Amino acid sequence: MDFKDEQKEKMKIVAVDEPSVIQERKVIQKINLVAVPVMLLVMFFQQLDKMTLNFAAMLGIYKDVNISHDEFGLAGSLYYLAQLIFQSTIVIYFLQRFPLSKVLSIPMFCWGWSLIGSSFVSNFIQLATCRFLLGAFEAFTYPSLFLFIKTHYRRSEQGTYLALVYISLCAAIMCGSLFTFGIGHIADTEFMHGHGNWAWSMLIYGAITVCFSIIVLIYLPDSPYSKRFHLTDGEKEIVTARIADNNVLRISNIQWNQIIESLKEPRYWCLLLLTAISNLPNGAITIFSSQLIKDLGFSELNSILLNIPRNIYEIITYIVFIYSTNRIRWCKNNVAYTSALLTLIPTIGIVLLLAIPVSDEKPIGRLVGLCIIPTTFATLGGQALVSSNVAGKTKMIFYTTTVTTANTLGHFIGPMAMVQSEFPEYTTALTVYIIADMITILLLFYVGWSFQNDNNIRLKKKQKQEDENLDLQQQNNSNNVDKEEHEDLTDVQQDHKFIYKP
Repeated sequence: MDFKDEQKEKMKIVAVDEPSVIQERKVIQKINLVAVPVMLLVMFFQQLDKMTLNFAAMLGIYKDVNISHDEFGLAGSLYYLAQLIFQSTIVIYFLQRFPLSKVLSIPMFCWGWSLIGSSFVSNFIQLATCRFLLGAFEAFTYPSLFLFIKTHYRRSEQGTYLALVYISLCAAIMCGSLFTFGIGHIADTEFMHGHGNWAWSMLIYGAITVCFSIIVLIYLPDSPYSKRFHLTDGEKEIVTARIADNNVLRISNIQWNQIIESLKEPRYWCLLLLTAISNLPNGAITIFSSQLIKDLGFSELNSILLNIPRNIYEIITYIVFIYSTNRIRWCKNNVAYTSALLTLIPTIGIVLLLAIPVSDEKPIGRLVGLCIIPTTFATLGGQALVSSNVAGKTKMIFYTTTVTTANTLGHFIGPMAMVQSEFPEYTTALTVYIIADMITILLLFYVGWSFQNDNNIRLKKKQKQEDENLDLQQQNNSNNVDKEEHEDLTDVQQDHKFIYKP
């Protein structure tokens, strides 16, 4: 009899839980149907437009604009300098004050015109100016979309959507390589002012971006409760529960105490440092990959096409990250340690570039090194750690924006190490990249340990309080829940319930 009663009780629980699970899946589907295509295409065009300078090196921009190797590298770095300036100042303010659709679509419209302007440049100053403006307007992209993910999806889901964003970047480079390869085969064409086919690619990609920015303005939702999702009243209650899981409220006032709290956390500085130094090789590859491939003896157009294998590898790494952190128990509970161990792969890639001479008759070794050099695991792991472990609107924006700025800093410094005097081996730059990867691994281990240590302290504190006075603890928990429903609390302020995900 007791057994039957127990079974009936279980059936009741399942009957209650199953509809809620199904309804939440419907909510996620509604959000994904509207938001994901727009989100991924924004990142697609952002990466495609950024890579045009890389492709242009193979289509005659050196001759047409009369620039040197170092000027080319400087023009590429100025893009990231503009992002540094804007992400550390203006972007933080705009994200706090204005709707995401406006913060994203208007700069996208402007960067499209900046790229169109790049197709008309005739000297280094003009090229540098256009690249600076392109970087300034594209500076809004990463923080805006990362904040969108962190306010629309549960903490457990965010790693997957962050990986999808990065996969769209790889798809952009693959498609850009194919499109530019085709544009490069247009026979004997010259753009106005005597420019070659590289100018056509900038003009075409820029025009498409300008048109798509209007779609972003119209269709990108500004709120988890947006009318574009067509949510019922019951589904809005599910959205409310999902937002509570994120611990990020939508408020417009800047909470300066949350910024101060962030600055006092050692792991915040570790995340900034590891994000910056892990992206040094990524910045170099973004600007110089086609030229590095050409140095191995390939033609200009084939060098553009051979960017594709590297991006296929990157897509595989993101899939591996998603699978391991969602399906493998140890990896799911130790994202920082998993990211650290997987970062050994790009380190091996740099070692291959350093060990195998450019003059080697069989370039396959260096091509493999170029393919596996991107530090995708450290970059994605850092963002996933921020998504899962930071609460409070201002604190989340501050973490997201400054970590993204650190990413940009790495991309800015990386190409500058590839100086012409060390062409084509770049021994110093590659040595610096290896050291940076090793430091990144150590920092990831520290960040993971830091979260675990805080969890242990919180669990011991909670256990002690429960042992001393259970009734008082329950009353405090009830009061805290009421408080949290109306206040924007950080992870530190919720030490009685917020558990970190290392």
